[in-house]
Amino acid sequence: KGKKRFMRYGKVGSSDILGLTKDGKLLAIEVKSAKGLLTKEQTEFIYQINTRGGKAFVAHSLWEAIEQLK
Repeated sequence: KGKKRFMRYGKVGSSDILGLTKDGKLLAIEVKSAKGLLTKEQTEFIYQINTRGGKAFVAHSLWEAIEQLK
């Protein structure tokens, strides 16, 4: 009837892209526009992944993501 519904999946603050690194560790990339800022939940999620041995970061461009993955 013309109504659109927003459905959220996953944990609030979880990154846009989740995967595994070559050595099997969790990879989490939060994608933002050039001026995009992280929410406190996103900051906490990235912190928790990094302190537990995974690799998590924010990327404002494809090239920034590639640099972070090196």
